[in-house]
Amino acid sequence: MDKKEIEILNHYKNIIEKKEFDEYDILGFLIFIRRHIEKEYTYITEFANLIAHRERDQGIVMRCISSAIDNQYQTKKDGRTVIGYSGMRYETWVNEWKRFSNQYNFSLDKNIIKEITICVFSLAQFTNYDDKNGHTGHIELFMGNDNSLGLITVGDEPGSLYICFAKCDNFRFKKKLSAGHFKDPIKYRKN
Repeated sequence: MDKKEIEILNHYKNIIEKKEFDEYDILGFLIFIRRHIEKEYTYITEFANLIAHRERDQGIVMRCISSAIDNQYQTKKDGRTVIGYSGMRYETWVNEWKRFSNQYNFSLDKNIIKEITICVFSLAQFTNYDDKNGHTGHIELFMGNDNSLGLITVGDEPGSLYICFAKCDNFRFKKKLSAGHFKDPIKYRKN
């Protein structure tokens, strides 16, 4: 990084460590760090690209949507896992942020990572996917019965299944939503 980039990085480091950020700060931060993390952080890069380009034709999420469609939403014997669909495990996401914090000297605890996650999920809401080969879909947010926040993909064709790409647990929602579906855009604000 050049001197200006280091100054910008320190700005984000300061507001993130002090928990003085909102989703728009995370949007700028991910776009800023995107070129520096491409090869080292699979999922952080995926979401940085998703945020920079809300209409996607490639990436991990696109591959998951395409796989689900190609496999006609068939599940493995467990009945819970769609064949060819491999979402993001929250532990993998957290570990990437821990590695990032070590590399760039950020102090990120589990609560800060969770707040970053909420921002990223919020920013990903309603993102559209089209690989130009007949595979289209988008991302929606759902409140789980287990008080989780789920990032869900769904194909655009009738009969498409809602499939959990990623989820973050342990929330206290102010009210329960009908079927857990966030139909309106959500927004993460500073306290």
